[in-house]
Amino acid sequence: MRPLKDLQRSLTQLHQVFLDMAVMVEKQGEQMDDIHGGTNALFSALKLLTGLFQSRYMDKRMEVNDSSSKDLEGNAGHLGKKSEHHDGIDSGPDDSNTI
Repeated sequence: MRPLKDLQRSLTQLHQVFLDMAVMVEKQGEQMDDIHGGTNALFSALKLLTGLFQSRYMDKRMEVNDSSSKDLEGNAGHLGKKSEHHDGIDSGPDDSNTI
């Protein structure tokens, strides 16, 4: 009778080990879900920040391009002025001696 009681006790302990493992696996699954949710939130935040930085970078490039083109427009009136003839037609810097 004693060996039978020992076997029953061992099986009960083994059953408890499996129940404990099931609880641990379930908790790990919840932790994995939390990690996955956190990772998704982080990815979304990074995506948003990347879009913001790209937008600001493009805005800065547009500002630089606008100011460069304004500088070019301002200087364009000074190009070729040496060769202006009596009729007001700008013939360019190379043919300033021709009539």
